Amino acid sequence: MSLTRTLYRYLFGFKKKAYRAMSDHGYEGSPLINQPTLIKIGKGGKLRFAENVKLGFRDSPYFYSGYIQIRLESSDSQINFGKNTILNNNASLFCGNAEIRIGANCLIGPNFYCSNSDGHMLDPDRRRERPQASTVILGDNVFIGANVIILKGVEIGENSVIAAGSVVTRSFPSNSIIGGNPAKLIRDI
Repeated sequence: MSLTRTLYRYLFGFKKKAYRAMSDHGYEGSPLINQPTLIKIGKGGKLRFAENVKLGFRDSPYFYSGYIQIRLESSDSQINFGKNTILNNNASLFCGNAEIRIGANCLIGPNFYCSNSDGHMLDPDRRRERPQASTVILGDNVFIGANVIILKGVEIGENSVIAAGSVVTRSFPSNSIIGGNPAKLIRDI
């Protein structure tokens, strides 16, 4: 093994440990964490991983160049991962005072972004207040391509596919192929 490769592996391992040290550890389950992952859980928030959940994927883009961020903002925040789900590299999940539920056997591509809240109020005088959140639900066996954004209040039915680069702002039934900005139904499976 070359010196460059050895040094790179050492530095990557250090980065992974540094993010783990900065993260909150009050979650349930034991995900396999492959990519550096920053987890922040607000007081009373709940993060649950079912068995065989993987965070990061070594043979995928952005493995060495980024990290996964999971943030639960309040005591009502909940994120639940179903079993055998893979969350690819550079994912960002932001959970306000509602739930993000990801079903079993989901495959989620790199640069995934999901938020169940607007982040800030639109009124300039109220921008420091927390906006109301709406639950996001991804059914079982959902396949999500790279660079997908899922916004608050969305429910995706089981066995659905979301095309790369989609911005999902509304709900879709099971067995749907979805794509575009804003996302629309392309066809049924």
